[in-house]
Amino acid sequence: MNLTMRPAAPRFLSGLALAACALAFLAVPRLATAQEDISISASASRNKVPPGSGFLFTVTVEASGAKRIPDPGQPDFGPIQTLGKSTSQSMAISGLSMKISRTITYQLVAPDEGAYTIPPISVKYNGKTYSTKPVTITVDGSAPAPPSSGRNRKGVFQNPPGAMDPFGNQRHTKSAEDDLFVTMEVDRTKLWLGQQAVATFSFWRAVDLWEKPGYRKPKFEGFWVEELLHANGDAEKTTLETRNGRKYALSRIRYAIVPLTPGKLTVDPAVLTASVDPWSRRRKLITRPVDITVSPLPDEGAPKEFSGMVVSNPEISLTSSSPSVKLNDSLFLTFTVLGNGYLKPATPPAAPKGDWFDAYDPKISDELIKTGDRLVTKRTVEYPVIARKEGVWALPPLATSWFDPQTGKYERYSASAGQVTVTGGAAAPQQALPRSTIEPGAVTARYIKPDIAALPDMGTPPHRRQWIWGVIVAPAPLLLLAWVYRRRRERLGENSALARSMAAATTARQRLDHAAGIAEPEMFFAELDQAARGYLADKWNIPAPSVTREAVAERLGEMDNGVAQDFDELFSAVEMARYARPAPERMKLLLEKTRGLVKTMEIEGRK
Repeated sequence: MNLTMRPAAPRFLSGLALAACALAFLAVPRLATAQEDISISASASRNKVPPGSGFLFTVTVEASGAKRIPDPGQPDFGPIQTLGKSTSQSMAISGLSMKISRTITYQLVAPDEGAYTIPPISVKYNGKTYSTKPVTITVDGSAPAPPSSGRNRKGVFQNPPGAMDPFGNQRHTKSAEDDLFVTMEVDRTKLWLGQQAVATFSFWRAVDLWEKPGYRKPKFEGFWVEELLHANGDAEKTTLETRNGRKYALSRIRYAIVPLTPGKLTVDPAVLTASVDPWSRRRKLITRPVDITVSPLPDEGAPKEFSGMVVSNPEISLTSSSPSVKLNDSLFLTFTVLGNGYLKPATPPAAPKGDWFDAYDPKISDELIKTGDRLVTKRTVEYPVIARKEGVWALPPLATSWFDPQTGKYERYSASAGQVTVTGGAAAPQQALPRSTIEPGAVTARYIKPDIAALPDMGTPPHRRQWIWGVIVAPAPLLLLAWVYRRRRERLGENSALARSMAAATTARQRLDHAAGIAEPEMFFAELDQAARGYLADKWNIPAPSVTREAVAERLGEMDNGVAQDFDELFSAVEMARYARPAPERMKLLLEKTRGLVKTMEIEGRK
């Protein structure tokens, strides 16, 4: 809406006139709010379907003059199964009014025979509730089945490399129980606390899949879990296997699990959903739960320095960074453990002690090696040591212990990294005075300034100078502009239809500029057609092929400026250009006419 003011004599620009203009401007939003209109409708593509047949259910919300479209939420379909969901949104501008429409389409599969009612779907807007009418679906075996599209999509679980179609002779309209099934296997069901086991999820399929299957892994409550990788670095591996004389594509996902508490733990079921054709009901495949008994570590034989490691036959080493070091320089003792299991909770060996060196807190790092049959952890503990006395010294030993789940016994390791020679070097840094010596002296300490009368005048403090405050306040308008720009970008990102509509004119002008440099009539009219149809498609948020002459006449027929007729003539000229070679003057005229149509549409949209 454009507000214009005629210039007048200065005496009319009084405070009363300005107040009246402000009140009139503030009244515009209330008028726009009063004209808001919301409607919601629901319908099914077919109200009578055979069992197991697919159909579409569409929910449409339309708003005229509203600032946003409320979300109707998920309908209650009851026993009717949902295969998928798609959403589209469009916007139409006519004169001063704007109409926004959101369409949500659900792909459904009919259950067993009977009558099923989908209850009303409601939305709330500005304190009011809008609802659809209930929709009844009759499932009857005598209803005609829809034609199959014959398409096929690959899911997450792919066919093995080199196998084009391993199930060409095994497809069925309705899959049998042995066509698709899942299993969960754990290599050990009796564990010590902290002992590693491997859980393997397997998906067996003897038919090809229609779409991507859904997979939900177990929660593994009471376990620490890490996904194991195969040799190629993938978490999933698919191979061709034969079972009971039948060929299957077998996909496996493996997990290393470590119990964190003793007692009885359960690997809860994994769930996979899949369908073999577009009209069959999506099958839910569930693995059986696996019970695992976890025993606490024995108290008998537990050493005092037990580190908490549960590992079998670990590789342990202790090395020194150098056989010699200068006085007051540092060297590093590196303690390394490599073994199957989860070593992160384990405590490192106690820091070394001695009278010829100072030791500091160690640096600990853990590396998980997941490519293998089991999880392998490499723990590195690095102790920094600073030599304080010259001489040849034996490096201090480090000791650790662990529990071996295979033997059920505790094991111990203790070793030294050998000897180190400390040679003369820089003097030791002077030790800092203790705090008890410094604090009493601080009470009597005073700064000495004999020429206090000659202190220079530094002038006005910086915080009292006006230019300082100007520098501080100057970024505020820039921050405000940046905030407005960001809010606009976020609004366009949330509303793809609005972003597409706002960029329609710019995209069309770029295409027209490109068309102006094309001399070949066939290529010129192809670019001109894309510019015109693409512009209308972007403004209406629809695919470009949907911009037909009939659709343009229907949407723009209400405009009294002849735009609909001009677009119709333009599309007619483009079609005629396929059969007759037009003159260059005619091409230039149509190009300028298209520019004018885009400009007219933009002006109408701003009113």
